[in-house]
Amino acid sequence: MGERTVRFKKASPLLAGGFAQLPRVVTRAGKRISPMAKITFATLLDYAWQDGFCFPAQERLARDIGTNEKSVRKYLTELQA
Repeated sequence: MGERTVRFKKASPLLAGGFAQLPRVVTRAGKRISPMAKITFATLLDYAWQDGFCFPAQERLARDIGTNEKSVRKYLTELQA
């Protein structure tokens, strides 16, 4: 299956609030990285793009991705591995 180009309209409401990009090594990790760990990574990158570093509280990450702090710790451990 060939690659296809996806174009977003400049005024798209989906992009109006900004976006975070993920490195290919993360997006193409298959089952080695769970989907929620990938979302956690994207959320961390979203914070990091602001100042080049980030230290959001686990409570904040949980609220952002719609889960609880225990799950955030699990995803962070998975990403560290």
